[in-house]
Amino acid sequence: MGWMAREPYAYWKGNPSVALIKQELMKCNVSDNQDWNASVYAQVATSITRPYVPYTPMYKIYIEGSAWSVSEKYILACDSVSSLVKPHYYDFFTRGLMPVHHCWLVRNDDKCKSIKFTVDWGNSHKQKVLTFKLIRPRKAVELCAETMACPAEGVQKKFFMESMENGPTYTSPCTMPHPYDPPSLQAFLQREEISIKQVEL
Repeated sequence: MGWMAREPYAYWKGNPSVALIKQELMKCNVSDNQDWNASVYAQVATSITRPYVPYTPMYKIYIEGSAWSVSEKYILACDSVSSLVKPHYYDFFTRGLMPVHHCWLVRNDDKCKSIKFTVDWGNSHKQKVLTFKLIRPRKAVELCAETMACPAEGVQKKFFMESMENGPTYTSPCTMPHPYDPPSLQAFLQREEISIKQVEL
């Protein structure tokens, strides 16, 4: 579905009874008095039997409950803007995410206002994305690993073949990278803070 055909809202559906923070998120749903630009739904067991109604929002909200949830990876993988309520856990999916560049952080202390700001800001800047055109240089040639490895000979070919990518990764998706050393962690947190301040309320 094209970007402009999507619903210009932030969307979340889940079980609010598992954590207070999710119950607070339910207050961000549209009401007669306020539109926070959010469509927030409680998913109950009986709703699983209802027919699926496709809903494609521009923004999807991820919020932790009392622990990390696997739904985070699906939200990050979907082609909507990932709006993460500031997480408490750094895992293998979010460890390297930079706010504004890879995702949008929703403030924990004022979720509804932060979601509204996120959607308003994104909706007022989406034309920039739509006008972006990828232009391939005239003399550009697409290369694949075999293009470089096949003409090589001897040891060079051996090394090319040994280092060729066989799949997405050699490590298990559950293997965490080494912990940050203190200076690297501090640098990451500073970059994250600067990124957030660029668009903060």
